[in-house]
Amino acid sequence: MSLRTRLLLAFAAVVLIPIALLAYGLRQEMSRRLSEEYQRRVDQVVEVIREDLARESAGIAERLASLERALVNDNRFRSAAVTASLVRRRAPRTPARRRRRTTAR
Repeated sequence: MSLRTRLLLAFAAVVLIPIALLAYGLRQEMSRRLSEEYQRRVDQVVEVIREDLARESAGIAERLASLERALVNDNRFRSAAVTASLVRRRAPRTPARRRRRTTAR
């Protein structure tokens, strides 16, 4: 092997090894930073979703409470509910209802 070839290989090694190490380190650092950024974004989206769900839940709870207050104070609803309950208890058993009940067992 000539001196020229040995010098070329030595300089190539001296130049390429640090560049390879730098590229590897740069790749690792960029991967870490991108992962952290992605995790931050996911956490932000999760927080926004939680806030939206909490807001929707509060709205639904308020509407249900309003409906409950309206139904408690609504005599027509109370009368209809009681009447329907009494009608169901007193309803005579028809042959079709008896048949349906016996086949369900």
